[in-house]
Amino acid sequence: MTDLIWFQIYPLIYKQESSRFPPNTSLSIIVKEMMIEQWIPSSSFDYYYEQCAPIYCTYSDTTRTYNIIGIITKVISTIGGLIMILRLITPVFVKIIFKLLTPRTPRQEQDIPMSFDRFKQMFRNLITLLLTTLRNLNIFPIRSFGSNITRIEVKHLGQLTTRLYLILLLISFVILSLYTAVKPQTLINTYMRPLLDIYNRLLLDERQ
Repeated sequence: MTDLIWFQIYPLIYKQESSRFPPNTSLSIIVKEMMIEQWIPSSSFDYYYEQCAPIYCTYSDTTRTYNIIGIITKVISTIGGLIMILRLITPVFVKIIFKLLTPRTPRQEQDIPMSFDRFKQMFRNLITLLLTTLRNLNIFPIRSFGSNITRIEVKHLGQLTTRLYLILLLISFVILSLYTAVKPQTLINTYMRPLLDIYNRLLLDERQ
């Protein structure tokens, strides 16, 4: 027969300072509290984020993405279609204005004095040549104004049309440049399964 192992048995002693249950607490209340004296919380946000991390994060940022080179490139690419439109519209516009201002009474054909005659012989250098070339510039053919007017009138209308065309082109270029420079661009960045550090950084940037 195996010898029995004896050990000292002590009675249970209630210590009020070590228990949150008063001495007269019913057993049902103690069971309801799962007989737990104290909860020791232990949490890990890193573990929680690892289990519940988002599939992706979308981050939008409003900024001006064009520098001076980008603005020039975009404006030049846009100005091509504008040039074609102005070349079609400007001769018609000038021709209509010319017809409205021209008297309907018969008159003899006469040379129309050039508006730049008073500037002749003013300079004898490259500036004079450049100004004269610009004033005589006519990029529109005779057929743009029809065949019922004289060649002198065609030449004069061609020069006026060219000047108006260049002015409108310059104004359009300035407006497009300012619009492109001022208009903000919205950039959308997508991060697939971002780490906690990246998520916190994006959250901080969004709050700022």
